[in-house]
Amino acid sequence: MSSNQTLLQAVLRALVVRLVLLLDGILGVRESWLRARIAALPEGHKRRAPLLAELARAERARAVIADPASYEDPRFPGLIATVARVRNDAGRRALVRRCIYVSLWFGLPGALPAPCAELEAPEGRCIGGIDGSDQPPGTLRPGGVDVCPDGAGWCPLGRMACGAVVFARNPPRSPRMSDYPKFVEIHEEGPREGFQIEPGPIPTAEKIRLIEALAETGLHHIQVCSFVNTRLVPGWADAEATVEGFAAKPGVHYTGLWFNSNGLERALAFKDKLTLTGSISLTASEGFTRKNLNRSHAENLAAMRKQTALHLEKGVPVSRVMVMAAFGCNYQGDITASQVISTIADGMAIAAEHDTRITTISMADTMGWAAPHRIERVIGEVRARWPEQTIALHLHDTRGLAVANSAAAMRMGVAQFDSTVGGLGGCPFAGQKGAAGNICTEELALLCAEMGIDTGIDLDRLIEVGRMAEEIVGHVLPSELIHAGSLDAFRRLAA
Repeated sequence: MSSNQTLLQAVLRALVVRLVLLLDGILGVRESWLRARIAALPEGHKRRAPLLAELARAERARAVIADPASYEDPRFPGLIATVARVRNDAGRRALVRRCIYVSLWFGLPGALPAPCAELEAPEGRCIGGIDGSDQPPGTLRPGGVDVCPDGAGWCPLGRMACGAVVFARNPPRSPRMSDYPKFVEIHEEGPREGFQIEPGPIPTAEKIRLIEALAETGLHHIQVCSFVNTRLVPGWADAEATVEGFAAKPGVHYTGLWFNSNGLERALAFKDKLTLTGSISLTASEGFTRKNLNRSHAENLAAMRKQTALHLEKGVPVSRVMVMAAFGCNYQGDITASQVISTIADGMAIAAEHDTRITTISMADTMGWAAPHRIERVIGEVRARWPEQTIALHLHDTRGLAVANSAAAMRMGVAQFDSTVGGLGGCPFAGQKGAAGNICTEELALLCAEMGIDTGIDLDRLIEVGRMAEEIVGHVLPSELIHAGSLDAFRRLAA
């Protein structure tokens, strides 16, 4: 086959890929609209039946994506084999699943998935420099990459076409896929999450001391308190006094947490000092929803609709869907990626009903069930469904895997994490007394530093603040780093 034929095939394949991605995005929006429209129509309305039939097709497609073995159709006997062939390649796997979704939506089960398995390269070789990329020649990039081959100039068909061209001329040299960010944004939740679970009481002045010290480490997002029922969470009976007391540092976003209208009103009193944003908070586990909130999933959806409307009425933007227990649950067991997708879709539907745009999807490993393979599977599915939204993670270190999980997430491009200094906190409703809390901020910052990923944080100063937190609570915190010290400290000694 001539080089021109190879190039033409690569470009045609790239065009098919772009068509599939376009249709997938359109159908994802359509599905959210269907859910919102069906919910708005009364029972018996003549429009409900065709809409329900269309939604059933979409849901069937999602079920097949989650479990190919559940799908039997004589027109496409090779579906399971197709999915199995790409199971170790995140790039191709995501594309094949998008193809399945598009095919089943249109009732064409055999039209796209098998060819899609051959379309997108796991990796190509970056030529470097052609389009202003700072990647050196030979750099491995996911999906083929974003620069054209030597002499080709700008690719008129965009990055996907260019990636196919590069792969056609430069076969993959490694089976690994990586999409590490250059900068990771860390949201510190130590004061809020830590002090709500400590038996205490922790003096208000000590809380203020920790908040102000954290702001001097290079952190730009600090959650400082909870506006919650003081009978249930006595550790934050002094929320107002704490917010009034600390000196805000310019450039730092200080936030609070609340769960109801009373908490929102308390937070609004500090709208000039706190950055107030709302979220649609759901749980992938019905068991945890009942244990944590004493509601069913349906009841929680109704509560989130009311809360979203209230936030918007009060001028508080709602731009995040939060899913708790996204990787497993002590009360319900393993949580599948399809359950997470369904829960996020419920949140997106609520946002659509209220005409608000979701920019961030946050997932929490509330009870420490995540492991790197679960992280990759769930993130891969979520990114495939909602490629434009930022993904954020809230990882608990219950079983010591939070650092490994964050590394796996960063490899897939996740660049926003919640954390707590020293490992303060935990989850009082997780049914596991004494379980470790969130990933330690300083350990996450160390991981990033050693991988060459910027966080803007002064690690040695942060470690000192971790030691301060341990002094304030009066007991040993989970962080190993506040006891061992940073590697740079030892490098300086060895120099």
